[in-house]
Order: sequence, then structure tokens, then C-alpha cells
Amino acid sequence: MILAEIYELQNNEKEAFRYYNYFLKRAETPGSLDDRFYEKLGDYYFKRGDYKNALEAYQAGLGQTVNELKIVRTHIALKNYKEALELYPPR
Repeated sequence: MILAEIYELQNNEKEAFRYYNYFLKRAETPGSLDDRFYEKLGDYYFKRGDYKNALEAYQAGLGQTVNELKIVRTHIALKNYKEALELYPPR
């Protein structure tokens, strides 16, 4: 995963995406990748405006590192306002 992050920092989207996909395909079972991986993948997709895939990655990694605010933010970007409000209602 470090290589994917390095390529991302270098703005080499093609190689970063290749390594993120490599890790996804090598996962033996759902849930075998840690939450941090899914958070980084979600961040990668979100930065590129691919909100649907970002939401899927964040939801897969929902746990210790992926916080619900990232999921709410992604729902808002997708104009899923009802879902965003359900997760984070006004106080």
C-alpha cells in the first residue's frame, strides 16, 4: 500500500490506482484488508470526483479509521441528502 501512497503523492494517478487495485484483487476474503486501506482508497476516489466508488470504499472500511463524516461528505457530494441527514442529523 505504501507504493500506492507514494505514487499518489507524486500525482501519478495511473500507478497509484494500479497499486490500489492490486491490493483489492489480492484480498483473500472480504474484510481481510484493514480499515486504513479502505479509507485511503476512498480518499483517492473522492479527490478524483468518483464519489460512488469513494462511498463504497468508506463503507467497506467503516471502523476505527474511517469516520462517518467522510461517508456523510460523500453522500452530500452524490446529492444523497436523506442518507447524509440520517447519519448526521442536525442538532
